[in-house]
Amino acid sequence: MLAKSIGDIPKSKITEVLERVTLLDRAKDQYGHYSMGMKQRLGIASTLLRDPELIILDEPTNGLDPAGTKEIRDLIPKLAHESRAVLLCSHLLHEVEMVCDHVAIVKQGIVIANSPIKELLSHGNLLQIRVNDVEKATIILRGISWVKSIKKEDDYLVLDIPSERSAEVNMALVQKGIMVSELVNRTSSLESVFLQLTGGTSGD
Repeated sequence: MLAKSIGDIPKSKITEVLERVTLLDRAKDQYGHYSMGMKQRLGIASTLLRDPELIILDEPTNGLDPAGTKEIRDLIPKLAHESRAVLLCSHLLHEVEMVCDHVAIVKQGIVIANSPIKELLSHGNLLQIRVNDVEKATIILRGISWVKSIKKEDDYLVLDIPSERSAEVNMALVQKGIMVSELVNRTSSLESVFLQLTGGTSGD
């Protein structure tokens, strides 16, 4: 059934798109026998029949098992490297981080961030430090203008600062008699950046 022409679309094009989403060997199977991941890929194949310049995918891995999720996740970047744009709408931010190269964050209908993902993540770099006097260190750090925020996590202080100023944090504390026993740059995830930008609230 799937190997026949559809309207003015030639059989060769149907074969091409089925092969593109690795479904050619299952072309004669009934749709009801497809897994959820296969159905998702078939939907993408039907979109590719007209060679669109833009493909919009809305939660494409919703309801998929790990294998199906990986199939879709591997397919998206490949589609985006075929002279077309792929717009992925998703709340699964770890997947967005894995497959996208540009991200827009929307909160209550307003775009609050729109940039390459590497640039977005670099703005959210955090510095994790362990000191011998947390209270005194906090007071000192709050007096530094470029320290954007300070949060206590167990025995650590987590600072939101420009990544290139880590050494200055250490120097500022040592000069005031604070011993820094650990200082580690913590690269932010897209999820943590999203929560920072939205204040921890939903972007719907």
